[in-house]
Formats: sequence, C-alpha cells, structure tokens
Amino acid sequence: MGQIKRFLDWLYNKPALSPSTIKVYRKAIVGLLAFTETANPTIEQINKYIAIKCNKRQAHVKYAIKHYLEFIGRKDDYDKLNKAKIRKPIRQKTFINKEVRSKIIARIENQQHKNIAMLQEVSAARAREIISIQKHRVKRLEDGTVEIMLKGKGDKPRPIYLNSDYYYILKPYMTVAPRAYLFLEPGTEYLTEIQQETKIESVYKRYLEDVKKAAAATGYPSLTTHDFRRSKADEIEQKHGVRKAQLILGHSTIRTTEIYLNRDKDTIRRVMLDEQGS
Repeated sequence: MGQIKRFLDWLYNKPALSPSTIKVYRKAIVGLLAFTETANPTIEQINKYIAIKCNKRQAHVKYAIKHYLEFIGRKDDYDKLNKAKIRKPIRQKTFINKEVRSKIIARIENQQHKNIAMLQEVSAARAREIISIQKHRVKRLEDGTVEIMLKGKGDKPRPIYLNSDYYYILKPYMTVAPRAYLFLEPGTEYLTEIQQETKIESVYKRYLEDVKKAAAATGYPSLTTHDFRRSKADEIEQKHGVRKAQLILGHSTIRTTEIYLNRDKDTIRRVMLDEQGS
C-alpha cells in the first residue's frame, strides 16, 4: 500500500498527466505488483505481464510501467522491454440468448458463483465489478428497488439498479457481519490494494471455472464470463438502441459499445433484406 501511495503522489506531481490517466496507471501497477509479488520486478517478469495484458487488449500498461520504472530509479530499463503488441482475438464473439444463459446459470453448483452470475445477467456488469461490490455501496430505495454503486474501470463509480425481486440474492451477504464486501471474505478491506486485487482475481478464477463447467454441460465449451455481458449488451441495444446500451455498460464512447455488439454477416444480411422488402 505504501509503495502505491508513494507512486501516486509522484504521479500527481507530473502536470502533464490527467487525474483519469493517473487512475488507469495506478490500476496497471497494482496489477503488476500483484502479478510479480514484488515492488521491484525483473525485466522478464514485466515482459510476461505486458504480454498477458496485450492478450487482453490492454497495451496501455506499458505507459504506466514506463512511469513506474522512472519512479523506482530504473528509467533506462524501459528500453529493454518488449514491444506492446495487441493480438487479434483468436475466437469469435459468442452471443447466447436469455434462455441459454438461464440454463447455464442454473447448472452452476456453487451458490455464491450462481449469485454472481445472476447479478451479471440482470445488470450486464463485468464479473470483477460484481465480485468487488462493497456493502456500503448497496442502497435500497424508497420504491423497493436496489441501487448498487460499482467500481468500474479506472475506479469510475457506476450505478446499476435491480428490481426489488432480486434483493434476495444480496440479502444473505448484507446480513453477514463484519463483512465489508459481498463476495470477498471478511477482513479484505484491511488488506493493501495489491492484496485486494489478488483476492478479487482468485475469486474470479474460481467463478470462471464454474461458469465454464456449466456452459460446457449446456453445449458452449468456450464460453467466458464476458459473454454474459456481451450477450446482454446486444439484447439491450436491439431493444433500446446503442446509446442506452452504452449507458448501461458504462462505456465512455459508443464506439466501445459497438465492439461488443453482434455485427456478424447473418445479422447484416437479415436486416438489409428485411429493409429492402418493407
């Protein structure tokens, strides 16, 4: 925690960096230190981290690392790092309808993982956003609906809303004391940012394993948790339009939202031919 705090203070003294950029850089370095388990990683460790992030289309981490190396007095090591190359996704986007998603969720054996999946389904949130929900960010409104303030990308707060019928998912976790997080064990709030990130990643990996197992049994062996979000986004866009889908997903630009959507040739063909026949 001390290392990250000192790094943040150092970044804030650089007038060329905006607060939003600093938040992104901080998260990248928290991830690096959690991955390498050291505040002074080797070139080999950093390159492995960069490769992993590039596979996730997050090449910006190298810019964060450049600043971090300068901060720890290793500025010259930046030239020794591998190029940050974005790899094209090797698998096609998977879109599954609501009925299939419901079948997959029903097959998840671990109840906590099933609850995380149900919250993903109704909110179209990222899995890690759901896993890291804090109890004090859950609020029941006067009309019975539930407002949850998520911690989105770049630590930007983003609200999601649930029908009162879904409060039963949250209730068992809300009544557990002294639990500060819904899906993380008690005491997590006292850990450093790096340790918290490690806890979230650990829960996510176990959750992903259960989702994959349930999906494979339903006929979708290559499904990921992000396919829940992507499929929900596509349904929202078709029903309410891309602008509202953008708001629900918390994207900063419509272009990012459009990347999520189903733009395969069958869809384009069907829509165009339908329009020509009308």
